[in-house]
Amino acid sequence: MGHEWFIAPIIMLLPRYYLGDNVRFNPRKAALIIVDMQDKLLKVIGRRSEIIKNIILLLSLAEQEKMPVIITKQVKLGDIAREIMEHIPDNTVFFEKKSFSIFGDEKIAAYIEGLQKQQLIITGIETHICILQSVMDALDEGYRVYVPPDATASQIDSDYRYTLSHMARLGAIILPSESLVYMAMKTSEYSGFKRILEIVKARRRLD
Repeated sequence: MGHEWFIAPIIMLLPRYYLGDNVRFNPRKAALIIVDMQDKLLKVIGRRSEIIKNIILLLSLAEQEKMPVIITKQVKLGDIAREIMEHIPDNTVFFEKKSFSIFGDEKIAAYIEGLQKQQLIITGIETHICILQSVMDALDEGYRVYVPPDATASQIDSDYRYTLSHMARLGAIILPSESLVYMAMKTSEYSGFKRILEIVKARRRLD
């Protein structure tokens, strides 16, 4: 007897986002959201350098593709990390929020809706609080949501790991930042390939 008896139930349980053509990331249909990458929060994040490098990689794609970029700040938690501010595209929009979910703020929710995008890349901190609630609300609103695990973090690693697993079960697509970037470029003939490749090399610490 083959393995069909247990493969079929697993396929039935997979979120619809993982099946068929729906998994392909399209930068022309997407916006990049960077949540609360503020100095006071980052002080307690052990993977600070890693997530900043990967957010910078995604920012380089956003600039190349003219993707909308939204950066949020939680009230009273300081400024956005300098390294990120040095790489923001001209079309970046900033919002300050009190809610944990970005969709809990009417101005942010209305702005995202006005972009008329179908896909959202959600990055930032902390994974188990603001990212989780933002992802849940985005899925409820019908967006296809991508969460790069190397561009988000929590102070406690188990909070991060359990939340990533839960978001995947809900239907978020969990893929590395580099996978999304290469999915967008498709070929080495991509117009911004050389520039983005330099950032990839720096991310991998290659010469």
